[in-house]
Amino acid sequence: MELNVERAGDIVVIRLAGSFNIDTIAIAEKALMREEMRGASLIALYCEKLKSIDSSAIGFLVKFFKFVRERDVSLVMCDLSDLIYRIFVTARLDRFFTLMTRAEFEERHLAR
Repeated sequence: MELNVERAGDIVVIRLAGSFNIDTIAIAEKALMREEMRGASLIALYCEKLKSIDSSAIGFLVKFFKFVRERDVSLVMCDLSDLIYRIFVTARLDRFFTLMTRAEFEERHLAR
């Protein structure tokens, strides 16, 4: 998995590419925890290049969601593939995660 981190003030954008699975959780955890601790108020995961996700990675995201919510940090997931989006909806994770397109996110949060 590739992970690229960008920062715009208190907003952190993390671009995910490749496969997010049990073998790559440690990479994501290190980056996400580091960025959240640097005072972010909003973290966006750009997922347009994310090819696959397994149940371990979804479990990590749920854990991370709870972690950031306790610290009053918002988490947004953008541009999930149709397959990954269906997984999130089927598992009812869309009730916890804010899912939107990248364009919606950038218009709402970055166009200041």
